[in-house]
Amino acid sequence: QAVLSALREANAALRARARQYDDDVAAVEAKVRSRDEYLAALSPLLQAASPAARSLPDARWVPASWLRSSLALLREAEVGPVPNGEIRCEHGKADPAKLGEMRLVSPAAWRRMVERFGGGPELDTAGCAVCVRAALRTRRTADRTAQLK
Repeated sequence: QAVLSALREANAALRARARQYDDDVAAVEAKVRSRDEYLAALSPLLQAASPAARSLPDARWVPASWLRSSLALLREAEVGPVPNGEIRCEHGKADPAKLGEMRLVSPAAWRRMVERFGGGPELDTAGCAVCVRAALRTRRTADRTAQLK
């Protein structure tokens, strides 16, 4: 009788672990499906914007590192909101000094990203004329100084 009781308890514990495992697998599969749906919806938008984005006056900037993460990770909590504050200058525009850290996406891709992850602010292709002029002045001064040496 004791052996039968122990066997039933072990069997019940095993079934509980199997149910937990099935639940864990279902949760991971749901995350994978969610990410796959996101990628399927976003991929054509990114491809459409990629080389041609430079000619789209209504394209939007996002940090390159964030874009890579959003395409690779399964959970929104791992990605976080679009941190465009990182690529914004003191005047609230896209910082021309950080062009290497940014990628252009179509307006549709931008909307999809913000709907899913939140974040911002929205930075269009205009960039900051004040920062561009300041960078040009600095560059000219450096060039003149180099010529004088």
